[in-house]
Amino acid sequence: MKITNLYETPKCSEASAAVRFFSDGRRMCVTKDLIAEHTIAVYIDDAPVLEIACTASSLPELVVGRLFTEGKIAGADEIETVTIGENGERADVVLRMAACEASQKATRNKVAELDRNVLFAILEKAGEELPLHRLTYAAHGAFLIDMTGVSYAAEDIGRHNAIDKVIGHLLIEGLDPKKCLIYTTGRVPLDSVNKAIRAGVAAIVSKADPTAQTVRAAHDAGLRLICRARSDSFDLYE
Repeated sequence: MKITNLYETPKCSEASAAVRFFSDGRRMCVTKDLIAEHTIAVYIDDAPVLEIACTASSLPELVVGRLFTEGKIAGADEIETVTIGENGERADVVLRMAACEASQKATRNKVAELDRNVLFAILEKAGEELPLHRLTYAAHGAFLIDMTGVSYAAEDIGRHNAIDKVIGHLLIEGLDPKKCLIYTTGRVPLDSVNKAIRAGVAAIVSKADPTAQTVRAAHDAGLRLICRARSDSFDLYE
């Protein structure tokens, strides 16, 4: 796969003035960094297939990840080229063959036991990988993690986009999903877990709680589900 990204300086935040009011009657002028919304239209062989509202970082990874998790492609080897236009508002994807409808059947994905001490060490440092969130307090994050640490981090205004970005990175780099975890700072509803199941990763990790449907889907697919993940504790659903 050849990736050409002509959008070299994505704008992910911008400064805006506001007046802050206090309960004691004081007020002050403040300047805040606000997250910038972006939209990219995705074309396959010149036909429009998707329009994604997102944050304008990691756009090739987002495009590849979303095409995969939406079932538009079965894998990265179907893609010949991905080109992101100069303004970042259009992605042109050329396929090596007609995109086949990907199988939605989950494959059981059992891996070796997780090293709890390594996972706790990763969770303790996870927040260091979220510069846009620290700047704007409006970005979700997702990490691709192997058991040595964070191998790729992505941020976006949407939690699903952030997950798609790390899945896109996994596909582009040809990594072994069974040796990787996905960490998300957002909730873990069914659609997020289905993305992890489709990617074939060993586990999905979240600081939030799952839904009942999420637990059942993860169990049926053999996906480890780790929730309420903190530097000193986590809940493992199996």
